[in-house]
Amino acid sequence: MNSQPIFNIIIAGTGGQGIFTLSNLIRKLASQNNLRCEGATFKGGAQRMGTVYSELRICKSSNEKINFSSQIIKGELDLLIGLELWETLRFSKYCNSSTTIITSDHTEKLHVERMDGYVNFSPFEKLKEMFPDVILVRSEEKEKVPGNSMEQVNIKMLKEILRRHLLPFKNYELPELHELSKKI
Repeated sequence: MNSQPIFNIIIAGTGGQGIFTLSNLIRKLASQNNLRCEGATFKGGAQRMGTVYSELRICKSSNEKINFSSQIIKGELDLLIGLELWETLRFSKYCNSSTTIITSDHTEKLHVERMDGYVNFSPFEKLKEMFPDVILVRSEEKEKVPGNSMEQVNIKMLKEILRRHLLPFKNYELPELHELSKKI
């Protein structure tokens, strides 16, 4: 983790993946740890498969009274959480050499269909070329809840993030996560 007083997170994916829910859960974790969290969710493509992302900025010290905006400057990202591989690649422009990238292996067919015959590379391989420490989380079909399986990827990602202690918290307990994890 960086030594800066602010920890920057982007959660990137597509409409229907639960990005808003995931950002709210991270905000609750920050609050439980007495840390201030500013952020915004951008839902311009909130219809199914359109681009949706959240920017979260967490003040890592409860003692510091720092004024900061919710906007993250390119190159200053600490953690990129990708719920869809093409969107993870799209938001990699905010990363630097010390950014942690954790992404689902999920891809939306819409992205491939739009670029059919144009793209001849894997978004994961491209990320690995640019950033050697990319964490890939498999989204196996058997672990998803029937009816709205995409949305459950967010909970699986959060469980992996918490398991790896990628957030600037000491307390990783979240009562809602226990209930939500029963669905996975």
